[in-house]
Amino acid sequence: ITYNAAISSCEKRAEWERALLLLGEMADGHVDLNTIACSAAISACEKRGAWVQALHLLSEMTDRLVETNTITYSAVINACEEGREWTHALYLFRDMSFRCVARNSVTLNAALHACAKCGEWVHALLLFCEMADGPFERDRATYSAILGACETGGA
Repeated sequence: ITYNAAISSCEKRAEWERALLLLGEMADGHVDLNTIACSAAISACEKRGAWVQALHLLSEMTDRLVETNTITYSAVINACEEGREWTHALYLFRDMSFRCVARNSVTLNAALHACAKCGEWVHALLLFCEMADGPFERDRATYSAILGACETGGA
């Protein structure tokens, strides 16, 4: 519980390096990593655009059989968006379904915004159409991402 609180504090201040050090201390001290601590560390990475570290931590969670959830994936997808890594964002969005992690409009919008930042309007539209029959609520952020992708991509 103490580690979770400390890492959550790092997340609020976007101190991803310190959050990752604390996770390392957990592992070194034979304290099991958990979803709350790892998700908080990933969120700290997200806030600073440290997408490589966020992806690495997600991979480590999978390797160590730490449960991932929608919040975890959302933070990693957002980190990829900040890093302009649209291919990773789309892969992660699709991977959620494969791993039986619930996808929602927040994760859809994050993936769409990642495409928009890079002008990948074709991929944004394909994802939007692919998800048209899904349970996703399309909101202002959804349409903003689609329009942004088309504008940035010159469509």
